Amino acid sequence: MAFIVIMTACAGRAATPSSLVTAPAPTLPPAHTPTPQNSRTATLAEITNRVESRLSSESAWGEAVVGQTLPAGGEVRTGSDGESRLDLSPDTVVRIGPDTHFTVTGLSGSDEQPNTLLNLISGELWVILNSSLNGGSFDVETPIGSASVRGSYLSVDYDATSDSLIVSCLEGQCRLRNDFGVVDLLAEQETFIARQGLAPELPRPMDPERIERWRRFVREAAQLIAPASTRLAPTWGAPDFIATRQAIQTLVPRPPRPGFCALRSR
Repeated sequence: MAFIVIMTACAGRAATPSSLVTAPAPTLPPAHTPTPQNSRTATLAEITNRVESRLSSESAWGEAVVGQTLPAGGEVRTGSDGESRLDLSPDTVVRIGPDTHFTVTGLSGSDEQPNTLLNLISGELWVILNSSLNGGSFDVETPIGSASVRGSYLSVDYDATSDSLIVSCLEGQCRLRNDFGVVDLLAEQETFIARQGLAPELPRPMDPERIERWRRFVREAAQLIAPASTRLAPTWGAPDFIATRQAIQTLVPRPPRPGFCALRSR
């Protein structure tokens, strides 16, 4: 009997799961929340004839393919018969004409507030903004001036041989600026810089050649061409009308103004 009591007493002192002493759990550092990466994309959506691309200035050129994504620093160039379309998130289309070479220099911000910078080395681009920038920006730089669009149809045509630049605004508001001046454009206006070191010329109505190039290369603008042509036709028939390319070659451009701050059209 005594033996049974002793065993019972010992059994009563046995540890139970609730009374086990355990080592404290190690304190883990706060979880690191990764910074969201830039999710904007630039994708080649159409290719006609000879179009080449490369991922950076250090990469080799190769044949461009539909669906190819270009990072910031990526480049595209087209042959004399080449055309392409670049889709930029969230909803911007860039049409690329023949004999054109450009770099996707900047692709920052977000889809809600995108900031895009293209560097046009030669040739012609058309930009179609299908959604608001919401305080963001879209700029096309060239060696002699920088064009921007706030909404919504911009063309930039840089002739590297003559070092001249023509910028047109089919719809919305656009701007051309350099170190010597700033010119704002409204719908169906264009301006030009005749050569390096000169300010942009005052706005002028888009001429027939510019309208025709919009019609030929930018199917997204099809619904705008006929109404614009009707409104612009009287200016083309005016006695003092001169086509922009001819104006670049024959007009005496405005020199930079002494002590220039900014020149803006109203």
